[in-house]
Amino acid sequence: MLAEPSPEALEQAARLSPARDWDGVPERARRLAARSHHLVLGPDLRDPVDFIICWTPDGAEGSREITRASWDISQVLRLADGWSIPVVNLANGRGPDRIAQLLRKLGKGG
Repeated sequence: MLAEPSPEALEQAARLSPARDWDGVPERARRLAARSHHLVLGPDLRDPVDFIICWTPDGAEGSREITRASWDISQVLRLADGWSIPVVNLANGRGPDRIAQLLRKLGKGG
């Protein structure tokens, strides 16, 4: 994993952020948001993951479902929506079935 997010990741994070004033967002928060882009899209920001597994109290699996309870991963949820990456939130209770379904679809599991 990269020690620091790339300038391109910082630019993408700024565009995707709901903050009206990106310059007013603390540096640490900007770097964490940009790091999410590398986690989801890889070091070069062009190799997206097949799906995302998470847990939030509200069960959010997309940007329209973001609440204060899912705010910590809100950048990941918005990014997943933009790249059409499936999100499985284990809080919903159907995680194992959805994961198995996604793995079958990818030809990677029984």
